[in-house]
Amino acid sequence: MNVDLSMGIRNRYFDFSDYDTPVKTFVSGYDIYKTLKSFHKHVTMFLRKSEYYLNDDLVQYKNHQEGSYYSIGHKEIDIREMTDDTVVTVRFIQDPIIDQYERTVFTFLEMTGQLGGLYEVIMILTSFMISGVVQKFFTFSILKNLYYIE
Repeated sequence: MNVDLSMGIRNRYFDFSDYDTPVKTFVSGYDIYKTLKSFHKHVTMFLRKSEYYLNDDLVQYKNHQEGSYYSIGHKEIDIREMTDDTVVTVRFIQDPIIDQYERTVFTFLEMTGQLGGLYEVIMILTSFMISGVVQKFFTFSILKNLYYIE
């Protein structure tokens, strides 16, 4: 007797480009297991734990976000001689490997530190604010020295 067993498995993955919900879920419906007459098929699926650490606010005044989820890491398929009426055995085993994901972004202060420091940024901002006033005083002093009035 030949039997086709089709399973849809709900799996998860970490999406680095999505900042709202980084853990995505999808259904893999491509798991089709064909059996052979007088053989027993053993399918072992390894559940892999994944942990994530998110510290991705531009202004980091909130705490970081942590979480974990499980997904199917890999599968092993084995065929043995049939000893009873069982055609397919599917086992789920905890995978010893743990995936860890971390996403952090540069804050504004870290960016200014990379560009030359906070002191230099403050100096540049104040020079832009003062430059308009200095330019007007310079123009007035030139006009004052051009025209001599008694």
